[in-house]
Amino acid sequence: MATTNYPGSIDAYPVPNNGDTISVADHWLGPAVIGIETELGTDPAGSFTDVKSRLDDVDDKTITEIDQWQITADLSGVTGVGTFTTNWARSSTLFSNKGTGLQEGAGGDPAGVFSFPSTGYYRIIYKAYIFTTGGSAVYAGIILKYSTDSFSSVDNDLSLGYNNSYTTGSYAHVTLDAILRISDIANQKIKFNYQSQSAATYSGSPTIHLTGFTCVKIGEL
Repeated sequence: MATTNYPGSIDAYPVPNNGDTISVADHWLGPAVIGIETELGTDPAGSFTDVKSRLDDVDDKTITEIDQWQITADLSGVTGVGTFTTNWARSSTLFSNKGTGLQEGAGGDPAGVFSFPSTGYYRIIYKAYIFTTGGSAVYAGIILKYSTDSFSSVDNDLSLGYNNSYTTGSYAHVTLDAILRISDIANQKIKFNYQSQSAATYSGSPTIHLTGFTCVKIGEL
């Protein structure tokens, strides 16, 4: 809601002294009541034309986009760096997105590239559940990538994290948290990478959120 002096600067009206003679016309609450009636009528303080428009403005300050995607099947035998390009699906267990939601591989984008529904500030929480299957004293992790030209030529790391495994057959859990300012939905995109020093499985499931991300729009530009 826009900042206004509401309602009608009521705090500015003086409190009468004990013993003052007060008539209906000059009762100290009279101007305050008039001010409140004005605020609730057609001329509220601030830049709004009526009270309804100001109340409607509250919707602009609430969360309008919540989305969650996950990998629905294991990605096994991973070595090196790559992008999660297959088995993406919007989470459906006790969840349905609020708002339009992100789109994957839309408008000619490669698989695994996500675009935003509108400009604004977004929080991305990216996580992976990893099972190491080869070697010892190896690392495995995830990288959140972003681009300002739909990954045509710009491919930058936004956040990354790793976990070390000292025995074959151990589990690791890695989570990244980032804030993005999206001002150009046609070109600002993100994708989700993995990186493993030795063979690893990035776990996926159609019903459990093991490897994937959560996105919340936290504000307008």
